[in-house]
Amino acid sequence: MASGTPFHLSPAMAITGVIDYGTTEGRKHFERSIAPLSVELFDCESDDLHLFIDALITRAREMGWDIPGVGINDILLDPTDPHSEYKNILRHHGELTLDQIRAFEATYIATGTRAAQDTYSMYRCIMNSVKKNTLKRISVWNPDFHVNTYASGNSLFKVICRESGLDTKTTTSYIRKSLTSLDQYMSAVGDDILKFNTYVRGLVRSLSERGEQTYDLITHLTNGYMSCKDKAFRKYIADIIERDEDDPTTILTPDILMVRAANKYKSRVQNKTWKQPDDVEKELMALRAEVYKNNRKSPFQHKHSKTDDAKSPAQTKDQKKTFRINPDTWKNRPKWLKDHVRPDNLTSSRHFGGCQFWFCCDENGGGCNHWAKHRPEQCYRKKSNAKRKANKTQSSGTAASTSSTTSSVGATTQDNDRPKRVRIAEAMVIPSPDDPDIE
Repeated sequence: MASGTPFHLSPAMAITGVIDYGTTEGRKHFERSIAPLSVELFDCESDDLHLFIDALITRAREMGWDIPGVGINDILLDPTDPHSEYKNILRHHGELTLDQIRAFEATYIATGTRAAQDTYSMYRCIMNSVKKNTLKRISVWNPDFHVNTYASGNSLFKVICRESGLDTKTTTSYIRKSLTSLDQYMSAVGDDILKFNTYVRGLVRSLSERGEQTYDLITHLTNGYMSCKDKAFRKYIADIIERDEDDPTTILTPDILMVRAANKYKSRVQNKTWKQPDDVEKELMALRAEVYKNNRKSPFQHKHSKTDDAKSPAQTKDQKKTFRINPDTWKNRPKWLKDHVRPDNLTSSRHFGGCQFWFCCDENGGGCNHWAKHRPEQCYRKKSNAKRKANKTQSSGTAASTSSTTSSVGATTQDNDRPKRVRIAEAMVIPSPDDPDIE
């Protein structure tokens, strides 16, 4: 660089005073200043607001809009005093009201100055950088970003921020409340540490844009990280906090904690160990699976049977199911089913209402003497009756050979020793052959 040559970050900053748009260089400068901020247009959503602001900050630096104390982005809090305090609207928009911005804009917007040119260029730049639905959304607030009928870039930016999210006096309270419930947000993002950190940085930045800050961010971050479902990650964070408490010479900042948490997350994801169970958890899972397997019952087990040994090997999957015939359909059942007409072939079956029926009688191994939905060889009524008769005969013989007191005690003991299924069968009420659900 030649000695005495002034230094500027961009060509636009080298231009001082009013820009002559009648020249080629002036027109090029205007086209560069109003070009869209990025390929992806802003859709007025709060999640992307900071990306939009960062892009606008870069454009303002290139065009000289944010030169401290000189550029249009520094808003004087007292427009009548050129030496009063000012705040940069791109970095502290939450601390400035729309009325303060419009009052500052009114001091130069109708004058033939470079500031008037810059605020219009900023207005055009923002308009070219938002989507069509955003233009419809902000068009109803047209008077808010026009000062004395002139378009104001700073006022338009304030309206965009207001429409992109909550911009009231309660916004600060909402942000602080969000910081205290980071454990809930960790669950909402599925334990994604990178998304979690981005969310926290956005909340902290939103506080800074409103002139506020938080002093217990480490505590909020720890609560959020400790709600993560990865056991090894939680232990890692706990160790960091414990070492910081034990060593008074170290200073653990929120930024350091977030960087370490992000690195640990990326390392475990890369190694495919993120949220994977450890050896103890794997053993417990295997034990639970074994217990479940041993206690599981077959969904096709007959409701009267206790073991698979009691099932007939000829019984099919469809025959194991219990079907219920609609009462209206049962009223229109055929004569052979209604009158229980005995068939010529006792081994054959018939179908009605989606169910299969057999004629259960003594000749084919049953005991019902009517059409039923069970096979004759599976008739529990005959088995129960046979056992009941045998027990009754045995009980009568015992009663005749013993005294009345001994007979009473012996009968009670014998009844308790009989199989449970037999006693239940004796207490069962035998259904009517005309019942549509009879098995």
